[in-house]
Amino acid sequence: MIVKDPSLAGESHLLETTSTTETAVPPYDPPEYISQSQFRVGRGVTTAPFVTPSQLKVHLGLLKAFRELRLKVQDNSDVSDAFPPLAGALDPEARWVWFLELALERYVTSSPLQNQLGIVPRRFRRWVLALGVLRTSSTAIDNPPLDVWLIWHAYMLNPTWYAEDLERVRILADLKSLSVTPLDLLEVAGDLSSFKPSQEVSERWESATRVPYDPFESLWKLQEQEISCPNCNIQLFVPYLTEEQSGYAERTFAHICGQCSFPVDRSRLAVAKFARDLVLDPSNVEKYGNAIYLPGTLLARSGGTEPARAWARKVSLYQGSFKYKHGDNAPFRASLLRGSVPVTGEKDTDNEKWEKDIKVAVGFSFQVLRDKLALYMQLPLLRRVLSAYNDDRPFSLDLVGAVLRQNAFTEKMHQLGWSQQGLFDNKDDDIVLQHCVARYHAFLDLIASTPSAFFVPTLDIDIAWHTHQLLPQKYNDDCVKYIERLVNHDDKVEESHLSTAFDITCRAWEQRFGVPYMHCGCPLPGETIGQKLNRLSVVIMSKRRSPINPPDRDDCLLATHPSDHNAVYVDAVTHKGREKRLSKTQKRKARDLERFKQGKLNEQVYNRGLGHNAAFLVPVPLYFGYGIAGAACAGGAGGFGAGCATGIGGCGSGAGCGAGGGCGSGAGCGGGGGCGGGGGCGGGGGCGGGGGGCGGGS
Repeated sequence: MIVKDPSLAGESHLLETTSTTETAVPPYDPPEYISQSQFRVGRGVTTAPFVTPSQLKVHLGLLKAFRELRLKVQDNSDVSDAFPPLAGALDPEARWVWFLELALERYVTSSPLQNQLGIVPRRFRRWVLALGVLRTSSTAIDNPPLDVWLIWHAYMLNPTWYAEDLERVRILADLKSLSVTPLDLLEVAGDLSSFKPSQEVSERWESATRVPYDPFESLWKLQEQEISCPNCNIQLFVPYLTEEQSGYAERTFAHICGQCSFPVDRSRLAVAKFARDLVLDPSNVEKYGNAIYLPGTLLARSGGTEPARAWARKVSLYQGSFKYKHGDNAPFRASLLRGSVPVTGEKDTDNEKWEKDIKVAVGFSFQVLRDKLALYMQLPLLRRVLSAYNDDRPFSLDLVGAVLRQNAFTEKMHQLGWSQQGLFDNKDDDIVLQHCVARYHAFLDLIASTPSAFFVPTLDIDIAWHTHQLLPQKYNDDCVKYIERLVNHDDKVEESHLSTAFDITCRAWEQRFGVPYMHCGCPLPGETIGQKLNRLSVVIMSKRRSPINPPDRDDCLLATHPSDHNAVYVDAVTHKGREKRLSKTQKRKARDLERFKQGKLNEQVYNRGLGHNAAFLVPVPLYFGYGIAGAACAGGAGGFGAGCATGIGGCGSGAGCGAGGGCGSGAGCGGGGGCGGGGGCGGGGGCGGGGGGCGGGS
């Protein structure tokens, strides 16, 4: 195997094939850790790290505050008086979802501006719209409350949607124009767990948003959500919680319109949002701005916008120019969507009629809408567009679900002890974060090397990746400069696909850098778990000097466990694969115990593997309480629009390691062999082979 990184050229001894005869593992005596300030990413060398250890510390402090807030809400003993009776009676998880719904309301609503452009429901009028009022200067704003940070943080960790929404969603205009970065705000605030705003800040917030700064003080004031009836468009005020568990913040949301008796739920609200977006005239940018373009169609791979392409895609919908997949007798035509209204020059009243025609044509059913459009719209694009329709809010992302998916990652940072205040204050401990930064740059270099592949980060890489995304404009610029495209961070990937992709990541990493990807001691998710662990336990005991190998600390080794906070569980897809992996894990533990008793497995490695879950056996549940489009295989980490399969089922057969890859001879994480073997990972096409499968192409 060829070691492509010159700094690792002296480590070719790691790539020698070992004997199949097992021998006792030597004591672990690692060399001093080496840090560096410049990194090769793609075709260039950075002049400075994308993120620094000090910025990682700030981010970890934010995660600590998030966790404490969640526990405070879930265990309501200290704040029980702040909760309305129905909220206090909820189970902890349901109460947290309700709290996040209110946080999202505080994030998107406040300001005297209402019904902006006539296309955004009036309830979206708080923090985002109030930014112009809340600015203390042309470059600074007040630090928002912690619950608002929860929403903003999760939004930024979906960088392609965040970047496009800043262009499309008019109420985000002030957010886009901020010159201060989120990390700047966090550094000024210090420890958000104990942050207390000044009286001036609190008064300015309450004046602009009409709710108290403290989220717990505002709970009684946020009792209802304002929505528009999908059928008659009348404004409705629906409670967040009801005794029948049919409130807006509950899983089984349902409401009957008092005007027309129409049954309202999230699915019908999403259909109405789609119809409203579709009828906006693409030729009238002056009136509607970039809201005329459908979500998922405006942002280019380069991170900029492509209005001409987005315009063409929308007009194609009007004219039905996509090829029919079921012959000329397909019962649904674009003319039915378009009705008798001209494509351009329509009056507002005509738009309303056209919008109603679309909703009636699909029976207000999201499933019917998806099925009908699939007859003539390209499927990958359709999936991406429709994934943006979860309810009636203007965002292209289910932000409550995004926060919930981050809970698992936050908890793992706590379990590692990394979010503990003061942990990295001394120089010796700071080495751990230097290692995170080094491996993150190597991870981006791996992405740059294989544009079509879907790679999965480990925990230590993911915290650096998340931190980089809290500098949104810098993240976009760095990606475009060094990787030549905006790299998405998909937080919603079906569990089995994530498992397969992680196995591919391990092989590709070993092939490119000549060192193991994982050092935590847990088994890989591939087909030869026992053999891979055996090989790994030998390789990581070897002496090596490299910035992307961890210093000799248990927490640093454990942090190379795969980051599976974005794993989602789809019953029909995941259950069988999970049972198979669980069975293999149990067999592996029994085998490792025997090897440990025989002195063939280092005690440190054995204990670490014994107490560590196998990769991807503890996913985040897909259904947090609601959702329309569902989840599936992510768009490849290699680029915007690379995948995006939303909808139950996700990535079908054929995903996984492409032909020609597999495990060849040589060192690596393969069973007895390693990565490479005449094809490396993905057979030239990454996950799916030949550029197909998940993550292949836009």
